[in-house]
Amino acid sequence: TNAYDIEVELLSWYLDDNTIAKEKTDINDKNLSSIRFVDKRIFKGLTKRDIEKYYKIFSNPVRWAEHILRDPKNPNKPLRLRPWQKEVLMAMKLNDKVSLRIARRCGKSVTLAVFSLWKASTTEAINIVLITPYESQVRVLWEMIGNMIHDSDIISSSITVFRRRSPYEIKFKNGSTIRGFTTAERSTKGTTVRGADADIMILDEVDYMSDETLGAILALTSGAEQMQLIVSSTPSGKRGFFYDTQTKPELGFWVKHLTVHEANPNWSRERDLFYRKLHAKNPWIYEREYLASFSDEVEGVFSHRFIDAAIKKYSYRDIVPKKENVYIIGIDWNTPQNGDRIVVLERDNKKKKFRVVAHEIVMEERYKNQESMKRIIALYDKFRPKYIYVDKGYGDVAVEDLMLLSKQRGMDLHKKLVIIDFSKPVEIWSPTRKILVKKHPKPLMVDFLARLLAENILEIPEEENEIGRIVDELREFKRKKSTSHIPVFEDENCHSVTALMLAVYGYMDNFSIFSPRHRTGMVNPFKTLRFRYIDSDSEVDREINTAESGTLIPGVEKRGPMMKDLVEEEGIYDYEYRIDPGPDSKKRNYDSFDEILHDKHKNNIFRKRNFVGRRHIRRSFRRF
Repeated sequence: TNAYDIEVELLSWYLDDNTIAKEKTDINDKNLSSIRFVDKRIFKGLTKRDIEKYYKIFSNPVRWAEHILRDPKNPNKPLRLRPWQKEVLMAMKLNDKVSLRIARRCGKSVTLAVFSLWKASTTEAINIVLITPYESQVRVLWEMIGNMIHDSDIISSSITVFRRRSPYEIKFKNGSTIRGFTTAERSTKGTTVRGADADIMILDEVDYMSDETLGAILALTSGAEQMQLIVSSTPSGKRGFFYDTQTKPELGFWVKHLTVHEANPNWSRERDLFYRKLHAKNPWIYEREYLASFSDEVEGVFSHRFIDAAIKKYSYRDIVPKKENVYIIGIDWNTPQNGDRIVVLERDNKKKKFRVVAHEIVMEERYKNQESMKRIIALYDKFRPKYIYVDKGYGDVAVEDLMLLSKQRGMDLHKKLVIIDFSKPVEIWSPTRKILVKKHPKPLMVDFLARLLAENILEIPEEENEIGRIVDELREFKRKKSTSHIPVFEDENCHSVTALMLAVYGYMDNFSIFSPRHRTGMVNPFKTLRFRYIDSDSEVDREINTAESGTLIPGVEKRGPMMKDLVEEEGIYDYEYRIDPGPDSKKRNYDSFDEILHDKHKNNIFRKRNFVGRRHIRRSFRRF
């Protein structure tokens, strides 16, 4: 096939006619060194017109790929790129910073492999580094690149070293190299990449790399005179580095976002409906994998959509306190490295909305407590809050000093100070259950704050949408995996959010229908009264509620009602919690279902199972 039969109109997307003409004039018989090919002997015996034809092919990644490479699925056919792949390849050629957000299984890895091979084989002494979070991803890329090299005689003849195992490396005769690294997220945190010299750095699945890893990797770009940075990923949901490259034009990235409908020509309506139904219970999977959308993280506590809606255009310096509004101060005491966090929350009774009206961070290494006192008193004098809720944590001494200072100055601040110990349960009124329950304070506060954001009744100023401020911490606030029934959160660097949650809880604890001092006329700040954590039957509730129903078997208060669902579903008898010993009861082998029913009032050991027959029942209960 004549190489010049390839259509050349693709350059018109990014290059005007003058630029193309300029590239042509650079080619002359005296200056062939300006064209850096794998083997310059290819030009011996060629006319100037032939050289221009080759230059058009080798200087353009799209023409080069479709002329040199073969189809990975059918090596007998030349590679044919999809329209979006052609556009992205040209963008990689012309831009130093490229950010690709493309749905899964659409050809993103093929595009990265093609660009790496083109750049390394047509440019002398260039170092290309491919980095992925896990080794399996590097292996897939390397296998793809290896197949492309194997199917092309031109590229195969230019390779001197090809390592298929770690350390992954390809060396070319022209001095260029392609190396593959994994950040090993669970162990090295990107330290394996340190020291790597790169002219072009490609980060694949970058949204699944931790901030610590990215910090180590991006530090490599600081010393380079000129480096090309290409990042690509399917979104994970977090609002981090990859999110910034896609949404902040000031960073200078060429951005491309493609859904599976746009990038995959084989996608059909029937297939789309199938995957929508398949992920109906977890729609975020469909949104990320097929729409390449920045949905919420699975572990994320606060919805990013609600956080973005809460950001409003106002400034702290323009805030004027109003007597008719309610103000609560939340304080999270910390070490000097993390700083004390002070947040003032306003409840507008007319608009029925909450608003953050002040946020202070005290990072003083010396006299931190004294500086915090000054700012607390200044905020107290300005807003005259009804209550001040503080975290006991690192604040034992600070709380005592604050109370003493209040008394010495003749203030009533110490009377409004409420200390919260996160390790001890707090009492709260459950409007739906009409009882007083005990709950662990951290999950309770998270529940309140999440509901404020979900119902769009909390406002946060734009100036908090910065690294280390409230909005950033809300997005990074996650739930840890835990075997305990009590929710556990990754909040080591979310101290300002903790102060905000304390302020929110201060209002709920005193002015809402959730107050343990429940009385008529109290405010319901929400549209609904149902809360996942407040309405749950936690073991803390049972400590204060189930004791009234009778004497409990030892150990009952430390577990959940194991057999309630099954007993009520089968309609065998009325369930009673106090006679449900659960798995801690005395073991006994049952040979018939009648014997189980006969002994039901002594040892009710039903487990939640789907009983199929007598034989299955006998096997199920024999271990007791």
